[in-house]
Amino acid sequence: MLNKPYILIYGYGNPGRQDDAAGLMLTENIENWSKQNNLPIECYYNYQLNIEDSYKIKNYKLTIFVDSTINEEIYNFNFTKISASPDYDFSTHIIKPQYLLYLTETLFDYKIEAYVLEIKGYQWELMQQPTENVYKNIEFATEFLKNFIKNYLVSNQKIT
Repeated sequence: MLNKPYILIYGYGNPGRQDDAAGLMLTENIENWSKQNNLPIECYYNYQLNIEDSYKIKNYKLTIFVDSTINEEIYNFNFTKISASPDYDFSTHIIKPQYLLYLTETLFDYKIEAYVLEIKGYQWELMQQPTENVYKNIEFATEFLKNFIKNYLVSNQKIT
């Protein structure tokens, strides 16, 4: 087992806007589970992705970005492998994970394996209580992510 974290789980969202907190809540679940099992995982929380995060993610073999989504085509959650892309939005307040990978590759000459885990949300009002449905989606996504991480660590011989 590694002494330092090998995997970064980066949860982001606004806990004051109902289901926008889903990424943060799932990340907390994974953090508790990884501590109980002494896994080489670091969990990081923020309201949004920032260009400075490219410096942070260069220290990991695997990064999983976790956020809520309004995408109606997603049933509970969606898990997608991503690659670097130089495409960015007009504002740096809307940084995409793919752009962070691009910055990490460009600035630090480091390619990272990365995924986005999107959890379907339903309400985005200014209140701190998420909807009941998003709790169910977080539960399904948490179990999926635990299994993915276990398989990833076993296939990379980081746990027995």
